[in-house]
Amino acid sequence: MKIGKVNRAILVPQKTNKHNKAYIYFDELYNTPMATTMLDEIKSGSSKLFYARTPHVYWVLLENHRELQADERSPITIGASAIDCADDYEEVPTFTDEQESFVPVEDVSMVSSDYAAQLEHEIAILRNDNAQLQYNAQVMFAHYNHCVAANAYLNAQMMNLSQQGAEPKEEEEEEEESQQMDVSN
Repeated sequence: MKIGKVNRAILVPQKTNKHNKAYIYFDELYNTPMATTMLDEIKSGSSKLFYARTPHVYWVLLENHRELQADERSPITIGASAIDCADDYEEVPTFTDEQESFVPVEDVSMVSSDYAAQLEHEIAILRNDNAQLQYNAQVMFAHYNHCVAANAYLNAQMMNLSQQGAEPKEEEEEEEESQQMDVSN
């Protein structure tokens, strides 16, 4: 997604919630309809950034009121690790209760785990059936190719026989008999 040029992203795991927070600092926002729409939605309350093919996977976007700390303003050095930086960071709550209310509570009431397990089992069976059908198709294709080759061979034999006719065969038999007589003499 082309939203803007990111300067820094700080991920903050939440101990009490099942979601994480991320503070994103942009050097500039691109002048695209998507970026403009997203910025307008954030300024009016919140926006959702969908990052998967399902509508249930997204980030809730809120306006960032957190200022960069003095140690975060310095350029990132190559030897520093993200874990070391995260240990030094102490989160200051910057979201209001109203902003926190935009974060949805995870809803797992749509399907039960038994139903999901049943679907996974059915998918496994269908994959197995599909593999068996593909194997059978390969065997049938090989058999078909063998039949086509045998048919072509038989057709060639029939053409040879029809071109030679029945008389040349009789002449060949007569020649063989005469050769046998010569050999016996």
